[in-house]
Amino acid sequence: MRKHVFTIASLICVAVFSTLSAGTLREHFDETYRLDKGGTLLLSNTNGSITVESWDRNEVRIEAEKRVKARDRRLAEEVMEELKIDIRHKNDYIEIDTKIPKRRRGFLDSFFGDNVSVSVQYRLKVPSEVSLDISTVNGPVEVSEVTGKMEVRSTNGRIEIQESKGSIRAKTTNGGIEVELLEFDEDEDMYFKTTNGGITVYFPENFRAYVDARTTNGGIKTDFPIEVRGEISKKRLKGAINGGGGRIELHTTNGGIRIRER
Repeated sequence: MRKHVFTIASLICVAVFSTLSAGTLREHFDETYRLDKGGTLLLSNTNGSITVESWDRNEVRIEAEKRVKARDRRLAEEVMEELKIDIRHKNDYIEIDTKIPKRRRGFLDSFFGDNVSVSVQYRLKVPSEVSLDISTVNGPVEVSEVTGKMEVRSTNGRIEIQESKGSIRAKTTNGGIEVELLEFDEDEDMYFKTTNGGITVYFPENFRAYVDARTTNGGIKTDFPIEVRGEISKKRLKGAINGGGGRIELHTTNGGIRIRER
């Protein structure tokens, strides 16, 4: 009897696993739009990573992988049908909006729950001289070789920006921030903030700025001599680098702050 019970239980487990596997779908999205140099790109996501790289074309290529995992294939197909990528486009402006289906409750959900997981992973190619406004809730953001102004936001994810030249505002809650600047405009202000994670920013040797760096649980280190303003503290550093220029704010709660020379 025990053997039969074990066999039946095993078959049930296999059936459940097969059902879950059958409820996983992926769909690829790939479209290209004109975007002039100096244009603006906005991207809003909820669950999934965002990667942006530059190329030598006045176009934006949007590649995305939509993923849905549900209790069965039928539900996964219904959710995938409602998972949309909306694009509004002009030659100097592109807005990409990820439409996540709203959760629905049915009779079977009261027993099994909907158990639906939805994500969209983005990879974009953009002209180097564009302005970016990018946000996601759950996922990291990576940007490389883009020279326009940037505003980058996440909640649960790391932010990494490499070989940039424009003004940057980067904010996350659970994740570190790392930024590399090839040039720094003394007339621009920058802002980097996280709660749980460190902040590392690489600046060119001759950059000029007023720095305000604060942490609660962590230290602050800099490769540059700073003309300190106010009291000196391990948790707060405020002053001028190379005589001062644009204002740079670096704030974290749980993590260190590093101001490095590239």
